[in-house]
Amino acid sequence: MSVFYATIVVAKSLAEKELNVQSRKEVQTEQIALTQKLGRLTDLLIAVHIEEKIYKAKHTEIAFRRDEIHRILKDNNLADESFKDALGNVLTLASKSAEIFKSSKTDTKRQLTGFVFSNLEKEGPASRQPPCSSLKLC
Repeated sequence: MSVFYATIVVAKSLAEKELNVQSRKEVQTEQIALTQKLGRLTDLLIAVHIEEKIYKAKHTEIAFRRDEIHRILKDNNLADESFKDALGNVLTLASKSAEIFKSSKTDTKRQLTGFVFSNLEKEGPASRQPPCSSLKLC
């Protein structure tokens, strides 16, 4: 059963990673475009096509956005590393879950079973009470 959940977690993480890669590419493309804008802006100043006051205002605006994108990419990389660590921990725990359950005491097994089935409800004419209550697990 834990292999099933581990497969779901891995599939979801791959989908999230693909979305993350796509958004990262978009942000990096914007960062490149902003760097190019700064270059063109400097060229306009050098060629005396714009005033220095306008140059400074636009330069500050573009540089601020470029710095913002840099922080986004840095945070994204940190989150990606944290996610990898968490996913590894989940997979390790899932792979050892049967062993952990077998080696635990009866009271711990009751708590774990109660936690796993806490949102499960009976269907049909029976009352809608969690099964753990009838098993004295809750």
